[in-house]
Amino acid sequence: MKRENVDDGVPYEEYAVLARRVDRMEHSIGSIVSKIDAVLVKLDTMEKAKTRRRETMSKLLDSIIEVRALLRNQLASLHQNQ
Repeated sequence: MKRENVDDGVPYEEYAVLARRVDRMEHSIGSIVSKIDAVLVKLDTMEKAKTRRRETMSKLLDSIIEVRALLRNQLASLHQNQ
């Protein structure tokens, strides 16, 4: 169906071309947004893993410090008893 003009004076063919371009742009933008969302999810996952590693490392270091303090106390007790 070919119409010369719609009510606002824009030729139908020009409107149809622009509508198709807008649809393609919306599709492209949707794809980009989906990819950005996927990257954000991956970054969030990596950040959570990094936080867990940091917490684990902190606990490990705290344990080492405790053992070191206990060993020093035991050595000091041994030296006092001799």
